[in-house]
Amino acid sequence: MTRSTTSYVVALAFALTFLLTSLLGSGLQTALTRGVIAAIVVRIVAPWFVRPVMASIFDAMARDQEQRGSSESEAGASE
Repeated sequence: MTRSTTSYVVALAFALTFLLTSLLGSGLQTALTRGVIAAIVVRIVAPWFVRPVMASIFDAMARDQEQRGSSESEAGASE
């Protein structure tokens, strides 16, 4: 899951950098170079940020599932 998330973040970084550089009037080669540099930097840095974010998301999902399970069991016991 971490690798695919990192890949999406890298692709997004490249696309945004390329589009913004192109829209601001730089040449195609400059936009491509800056996009590649941004993608490489994000590829190196992203794993340190993606893992904690994914862990917090999965923890929140587990807490929510636990709360739903306990509320459903309480509702079933009161009937």
